[in-house]
Amino acid sequence: MFSTQQNSLANTFAGITGVFDKGASTSSKANATSTMTSTPVQTIQDTKEANAILQDQQSTALDFSGSTDRSTTGVDFPDTDTTITTSRTTQNSAVQNTRSTPQTTQSDDTNYFDEVDEEETDTDTVTKTAADYTGAGQVIVIIDTGFSYYYDQSSVVYFYDFSGSNDSDASVDSSYSHGSWVADVATQTASDVSIIHLKISDDDGDNISVSDLEEALDYTLYLSDYYDIAAVNISLSSGNTTSDVYTVLSDEFAALDSADILVSVAAGNSGETYDDGINVIAANDSVVAVSASDDDGAETSWTQSSETLTDIFADGTEWEIEALDGTTYTVSGTSFSAPTIAATAALLQEASEDINGDTLSDEEILFILQESGDAVTGYDDSDADGYVVADAEAALTYFIENSDSFVDDFLFA
Repeated sequence: MFSTQQNSLANTFAGITGVFDKGASTSSKANATSTMTSTPVQTIQDTKEANAILQDQQSTALDFSGSTDRSTTGVDFPDTDTTITTSRTTQNSAVQNTRSTPQTTQSDDTNYFDEVDEEETDTDTVTKTAADYTGAGQVIVIIDTGFSYYYDQSSVVYFYDFSGSNDSDASVDSSYSHGSWVADVATQTASDVSIIHLKISDDDGDNISVSDLEEALDYTLYLSDYYDIAAVNISLSSGNTTSDVYTVLSDEFAALDSADILVSVAAGNSGETYDDGINVIAANDSVVAVSASDDDGAETSWTQSSETLTDIFADGTEWEIEALDGTTYTVSGTSFSAPTIAATAALLQEASEDINGDTLSDEEILFILQESGDAVTGYDDSDADGYVVADAEAALTYFIENSDSFVDDFLFA
C-alpha cells in the first residue's frame, strides 16, 4: 500500500521471513515444469498478530534443479571508500549516477539561418514520444534468488549474495532461476535498463531471512550513490493482511521512498485462499503493492488484492522467458507483475530527466500509472484508485503530454 503519509503504528514486527509467491507457475516448451508454493499463513487482522506468523519462518518455495559447466566470476563487495565502476557488455555506455545531473534536454540548440521566418523557429523543440525511451541509464535492483548464466546477462552491471556468509557470487547453477525470470520481464518492458542482482536465498531458492532482505535494502541505499537506481523489485510474499502494517523493513522502505526510489512489491498469489488482502511485505505505505491482471485486463483468480491496499495491477500471466539454449519458459504470478512496474518507473525517470532535467518522486510515478491505465475489468475509476492496469506506453505518453505539471514536485509539493 502506497501513501504520501508515513504510517506510525507503534507495534513493530520482531521478524519477517518472505516466501515466494504461492501459485506462481512456470512451464517449459521442453516439458520441464515447476510450481512455486508456500505454506499458507493466517490473515493478520492487526499488527499485534505479526510476531506469531512472521517469526522464524523459512522459505521452501522454490525447488529448482539443473546443472551447467559454465564458470562464474563475482564482484568484490565494496567498502564505504570504494568507488564502484562497471562496464556494460551491450552497446550501452557504462551506467553512471545521473539522478541529479541529467545528460539530455528536451530541446536542441540548432542555429537557424537569418532568412528563416521568426514564426518557424519554434521547430527547434524536439517532439518526444514513448518510443524514445528504453530505460537507458536507469538501474533496477532485483532482490531475489540471484541469476543464472543460462540466460543473457548483458544487462547486469553488479551483483552480490547476501545469503549465508555473504559473498560476491550471486549466480545459481540452474535454468530454473526466479531472479533471472524477474529480470527478464523487466528488460522486456524497458529494453535498455540495467540490472543489479542482490541474492537473498540459498542456491535452491530457499532459506530467505528477514535479516538478509533488510541488509539488501540497506545496501541498495548505499549503491544509489554510485548508480542511477530508479526502482527496487521484491517478488516475495509472506502471508496476508487486510491493513497497513509496520515491520522491521519499514525504515528501509521509508528511506528508499525519501530517495525517490520506487519499491515494487508483488501482492502475492494466494488469492484463492484469501478473499481480501495482500502479502505482508507489500502492505507498507512506502512501497507500491502490485496485484496481477491477465492479458485482457481482468483480475486473475489467484492474485491477492485489496481495494484499500493494492496500488496498481499489471499483467502477470504467461510471460515467455528464453534461455540461451533456446528453451522457452512461460511464467505467471505477481512475481512477474511487479517488475513491469519497476521497469515502467525506469522509463518514466529516463523521460523526466530528459524533458524536465529532474527526477520524479515515486508518488508522482504512481499517480501517472493510475491516471494513464485502464480500470480493471469490472471496475471503474471510482471503485478503487489501485484497480487500474498499468501500461508502460500509456504512462510515458501521459507524462510527455503533461510534463510541465511535474516540474519541481508540482503535484505533491
